Amino acid sequence: MTGRTRCCEVAQPVTSFALFLLRRLLGIAILVWAVTLAAFGLFRVGVPSPATDAQINAQLGPGEPASWQYLHYLLRLLHGNLGETLTVGLSVNTLLWRALPPTLSLMIGGMILWLTAGIVAGMVSALRPGSWTDKVVTGAAVAALIIPTFLLALVLLALSTYLTRTGHLWVQTGYVPITQNPGQWLGRMILPWIAIAAAQAGVTAKLTRAVVLDIVGENYIRTAYAKGLDSQRVFWIHVLRPAIIPVIASIGAGFGIMLGSAAIIDQVFALNGIGQALLTAVKQGDLMVVMGAVLVAVILISLVNLIADVCQAVLDPRVHVTLCCSVTHIDYDVVMSKRAATPVRFDPPVADRLASFVAANPGMSLSSAANRLVDEALRMAEHPGIIFRSGPTGRRAALAGGPDVWEVIRAIKSAHLAEPGLNGNDLVSLVSSNTGIALRLVNTAVRYWAAYPSEVDAEIAAADAAEEAAEQAWLRERQLLAG
Repeated sequence: MTGRTRCCEVAQPVTSFALFLLRRLLGIAILVWAVTLAAFGLFRVGVPSPATDAQINAQLGPGEPASWQYLHYLLRLLHGNLGETLTVGLSVNTLLWRALPPTLSLMIGGMILWLTAGIVAGMVSALRPGSWTDKVVTGAAVAALIIPTFLLALVLLALSTYLTRTGHLWVQTGYVPITQNPGQWLGRMILPWIAIAAAQAGVTAKLTRAVVLDIVGENYIRTAYAKGLDSQRVFWIHVLRPAIIPVIASIGAGFGIMLGSAAIIDQVFALNGIGQALLTAVKQGDLMVVMGAVLVAVILISLVNLIADVCQAVLDPRVHVTLCCSVTHIDYDVVMSKRAATPVRFDPPVADRLASFVAANPGMSLSSAANRLVDEALRMAEHPGIIFRSGPTGRRAALAGGPDVWEVIRAIKSAHLAEPGLNGNDLVSLVSSNTGIALRLVNTAVRYWAAYPSEVDAEIAAADAAEEAAEQAWLRERQLLAG
């Protein structure tokens, strides 16, 4: 491989990722324009408001059509000017800049609490299914989903008031900048974080529990345990990472819901954030503040969704960010990666064994033999205790140190016909005692049959047909000897 080829291979994903970011940022710009258009039309063309009309005429041109006034607003927006509030001498830029730190403190701390509590609770619940821990965590998650955010905020506000009256002044309402007093900042943000994160923590806990339960039942997890890996290694390496991926995919929607709840939390705990400024502006009909607050919210939600998509592409090797273009439209997506086929080279000992296998199975090509052996290896990894041996009808699954799988399954079917009242466990125990095969091996045969029923049933049918043909031949021979 030449140096130029390596550079091209490195530059290609970088270029694709840069194009992806460019298109996402372009999509955010289009979304911002659509939101400003909707907000301006709602206040300017919708329900008439004397205060709003006076503000628009004073700042965007008196007597001008609504379309020209909107274009004037866009031109000012491109220069970073969000306009003036109804309060004389206070710009929207200044108002939102003052309200941004409380909102960022609320959202960042709330997200950390939401994801930490939700993921840990879901993991603990899934690793102990059916236990009291599972029941308590599941009940708490459901309660967090049922209780409205405003009701939980009011309950926590009452708790804050009670603590203040009893002399515990650390937990209070209002906002103190972290640069001014980190201790007071933390004390005043704890209850708002709990209020805003509770519902999403419940959603994440239930999602994590469901995902972990699905993962621990996968074949590769059973294979990891069969190889002797300890539980902690299996959890941290093989369970945690794939369980986090669906949670990351849900962050975008969860952040949008949290940002909508931030207005209630701001108002209840008097944080003076963007949500509280938005509610006040809506009551007063202050169009410029409403549009500025909505723009900040849209940009924050879009950036969080972008970061979540990038993190998902980094953590999940099956997913990569691609750019899909056509002549008539431009679109982006996160799609499943399809890798091109590459030639496989075998070591000399493996190649010799593969050649011997082909010689022992006439009519099988080298590629067919390789596919067959890889498939058998994967099946043996999925079902410890299964081996494959050659026979008159070709390769077939068998129990290590025991009979073929189809023989065990046929014995179970015969026992079921003889004792139709027995359940599955009793049938397995009966076959194990009658044949002398270990109970775990009989269960292994049953699991293999459940995974590949058509293959095992075909082998049983072939054996039955061969036995019937042999019996018919013996009867004909006996008749000839008798005649």
